[in-house]
Order: sequence, then structure tokens, then C-alpha cells
Amino acid sequence: MRIVFLCVLMLCMPVFALAGTVKTSAEIKLEKAKELERIEVDKQRQARIKKRENEAKSLQDKILKLDEKILVMSEDMKTLQAEVEDLDKKEALARQRLSVKLSAFNETAVAIARLERMPVEAMAAASSLRAAHNRKGVVEGGRKSLTGQISKGREDIYELQDIITKRKEAVQKTEALRGQRIEEKKRLEGLFDKQIMLLAADDDQKADLLKKAHDMKQKESLSALLKNYKKSDIYMPKVRAVHEILPVQGKVVRSYNEKDKNGVRAHGITIESTASEPVTAIKDGRVIYSDRFREYGYIVILEHADGSNSLYSGMNGSSKEVGDFLFAGKKIGLMPNESKPELYLEIRKNGKTVNPASYLAQK
Repeated sequence: MRIVFLCVLMLCMPVFALAGTVKTSAEIKLEKAKELERIEVDKQRQARIKKRENEAKSLQDKILKLDEKILVMSEDMKTLQAEVEDLDKKEALARQRLSVKLSAFNETAVAIARLERMPVEAMAAASSLRAAHNRKGVVEGGRKSLTGQISKGREDIYELQDIITKRKEAVQKTEALRGQRIEEKKRLEGLFDKQIMLLAADDDQKADLLKKAHDMKQKESLSALLKNYKKSDIYMPKVRAVHEILPVQGKVVRSYNEKDKNGVRAHGITIESTASEPVTAIKDGRVIYSDRFREYGYIVILEHADGSNSLYSGMNGSSKEVGDFLFAGKKIGLMPNESKPELYLEIRKNGKTVNPASYLAQK
């Protein structure tokens, strides 16, 4: 009897277990409701990000237009300043010529005064009285001519001074307007930075990114950091796309795919820079790693909208945190305060390295 009961119990156990896994209609409804809520929350999050992205783009367009106006004003100022310098030279030359004419006029006036004071006996003793009279007429004519030239020279100087004053006023007006444009640009850049800060990952997303960053830190080598990295599902905004210059000022000392003395090919490029030089993002992206890594120093890795990643190694440090969003050209960190520090830049997509030259053009 006991054996039969045990057999029946054993046969029925799978049924009991199966019955235990069957969800009630209430549980199914609850799961569906939670899934719909998650989808709705994700939609709202993407809508917020899209709105901030559009606002950032609008601000960026305004900043670019202001940059163009500031550039035009700077060129106008250069032209006006060059005109003022040229007019100053002309005024100095005109004053020099006037000085020469005034000296000649004074000499002529002295000569006439001498003739007028000459006694009759002295004039009679001259070769002829008529000759002396003619000489006095010539000198008098020269004085009148010089008087006219001096008057004209002074008028020219006054005219030049008037033009110089107007040009200087134009320079001051343009400079003041340019200053206003620069202040407006700073204000817009402040608003732009705030929008970018708002594009940082939410707390739950940041927690997931931090977990991935922790796992990455356990890797054995630099190349292994991104080899099997799976793209996050966070919506990635596009603001400035690509900043087509090197991420740090300097020169490339080792190119992509170039072999070293041991025959090992480079997966990225190495840039020789200067002490404390700022390092900037080459592409819009989100920070997925910002920490020291083994002997490679401080490393920052960005994830980009196209699924690629850019890795920056060799910095002194960075204030950027995992989850932060950076637009192209934004400062990531600083190079160490040492002679000829080197920055290593590597780009990967789908686990494979990509030539950074396809992302940027050295200027």
C-alpha cells in the first residue's frame, strides 16, 4: 500500500510542480501592466531627451551664427584699424611737409625783411636798383605761394584728422557691438552646457553603465576593454556629430596599424602633446568608462550613436563621470604635467578597431 502511494505521489509531482508555475490571470495582467508602464516611461524618457537634443541643436545654431557675426566684426575692426594706421601715417607725412614749407616761408620772410631794411645807399651800390627791386618781387611772390601751400597743407591735415576721428569712432562702435555679441555667445554657451548636462543618463541607466564599467575594469588588457562590449540601449542624442580635429594639440607619432619594434601593430594612434594640454571628445557620446586602468593611466571611453566607441588613454585625470553626455569638442580631461606626454586614441565598432582617420582630419 505504501509503495502504491509513493508511486502515485511520484507520478503526480510533475503535475503539482507544473500547476505551481501556472500564472493566474491577475498575475498576467499585472505583468502586462508593468511592461506597458515600462514602455511608457521609456517613451517619455526618449521624448525628454529628444526635446533637450533639439534645444541644444537650436542653441548650437545660434552660437554658430553669432560666431560668424563676431568673425565679420573682427575682420571689420582689422580693416578699420588698418585704415586708421594708414591715415596716421599720411597725417605724419603731411605734418612733415608742412614743417618744411613753414621753414621755407620763414626763410623767405626773413629775406624780405632784410631787403626792406636795406638802406638806399646800399641798394644804389648794388649792380642796379631795378635788379634789387626785381629780386624783392620774386621773394614776395614766393612768400605768397608758400602761404597758399601752408594753408592748403593745414586744410589737408584737418581733413585727415576728421577722417581719423570718424574711423576711430567706427572702431569703438564695432568693438562695443562685438563685445555684446561675445557676451551673448557666453550666455548661450551656458544654456547649451545646461542642456548637455540634462542629457546625462538617468539613475537606473547610470547604475547599469557603472556595473558594466566595473566589469570592464577587471579586464586584463586595453584591447580587451571594448572587445566584447555590448551597446547600451540608452537613446543617444546627436548634437555636434564629429569634431574634425585631433582630440589634443600635438603631432601623431605613431599611426594606426603601424608596427612597433616588436612587430606589433597599433590599434589606434598616439599623439605627442604638451604638458596640461586639454583633451576633447572627437564625437558626440556618452561616458561609459572614466577611471584608471592598470599601467595605462587614466582612461575615458565614450559610446557613440553609431555604435562605435572612442577610447582616450594617457590623461592626468577627468571630471567626467560614467553616464555623462559630451558633445564633440567638449573637454574630457588634461594631459599630465610632464614633458611631451602622449595620448592614445582608439576607436572600435562591433568589437573591431577602426582607423581614427575616418573620424577626424588633422588640421
